[in-house]
Amino acid sequence: MLYRNPQMMTHNNSIRTRLASLASRVISYFKNEETLKLYKGTYAYLEDLSDYQLTYDKDKFQEFTGVFFSIESDELTNLYDSNLYDIKSLHKLYTTSNLDFELKDRISDSNMFYEIVSIDSSIGYLTILLKAIEWK
Repeated sequence: MLYRNPQMMTHNNSIRTRLASLASRVISYFKNEETLKLYKGTYAYLEDLSDYQLTYDKDKFQEFTGVFFSIESDELTNLYDSNLYDIKSLHKLYTTSNLDFELKDRISDSNMFYEIVSIDSSIGYLTILLKAIEWK
């Protein structure tokens, strides 16, 4: 039987809170000058295909701030996420935003569009892996 130590749980929670606070300060220090935008996908039924398709509207977005880092192709081979090694380049986004990020959602900066391929919130802030996409 597993017994939980309330003191240890409080200690872990305070560490997570401190890490989130530190991340917020770091992100605000490095934050991009341009506004980042989150586009949520919605499923629409296409009668001609008799199937549902994920669609996005460029006019419907939520703004947030974060920090982008590029990941080079040789670094991708070290990632343990499945099938990411064959992508030419990825970008890592750090944010403390409280938006509801989901896989396949899209993000943009001033001149590029990205699709979310991985989300990690284990430390108290979000680490999001993005791949660049063309969106016409």
